[in-house]
Amino acid sequence: MKHKYILRHGFSFTNEYWKNLIPLLEGEVVFYDPYLRRPGEELCPTKDPCVVRVSSSLGSFASLKDDVKGERFAPRDEGRVVGIGHSLGFQELNNSGIEFDFLVCLQGFIDYCGSEPKQRERRAREIDGMIKAFEIDTKKRIQEFHDYCNCDDPLPQSIVAEDLIADLLSMKKSYEYCGRPALAIGSDADDIVPMSIINDNFQRFAPLVKIEQINGVPHSLGFLKAKEVAEKIKEFEESLDA
Repeated sequence: MKHKYILRHGFSFTNEYWKNLIPLLEGEVVFYDPYLRRPGEELCPTKDPCVVRVSSSLGSFASLKDDVKGERFAPRDEGRVVGIGHSLGFQELNNSGIEFDFLVCLQGFIDYCGSEPKQRERRAREIDGMIKAFEIDTKKRIQEFHDYCNCDDPLPQSIVAEDLIADLLSMKKSYEYCGRPALAIGSDADDIVPMSIINDNFQRFAPLVKIEQINGVPHSLGFLKAKEVAEKIKEFEESLDA
């Protein structure tokens, strides 16, 4: 059974983030990417025919179907609709209104700052500092961030500082969970979205949301540990069918 995978990368990344995971997914892939502005812009280096190269504005499932000529989405009995979001990308998929069969959260969140008051205040201040830094030198800060994440994802072809800042501001808010089954994977080596934030965001939704951990990985699980991520997705789906 081949699924429809909707992939949304994290803050400031491009769809090359997914290049190691895509060959391990059995189905059609759609990129849900708000940073792309020019039709026909190359999104990913893979030449796998399962990849749909499409730029989509964030919004309803209807607008996404318009972008990919809705007939490409098969009926549910021919495969599931699966959302995989990295970091901020999970927040956006959660808020998209798409009726996913299940979601995969890679070092992601629906409340980046967390519920504990002191932690929330500290992380909000860190966001303010990031905004100031991006306003001064956007490209340099993106490159530094990618280097820190140990991901050789190139800079986006179209960088609009206002879009990036809007994303950062959105991370100060807390969002209601969409209520779909989900697998949330974090790492003990991630200090951007640490396990404490993942647990704070999702533990209360168990058993609907299952939390897993892959050790020793910075903020680029889908890029650096694609095989392990794919295996955990397969195990999670099998548990849904059990």
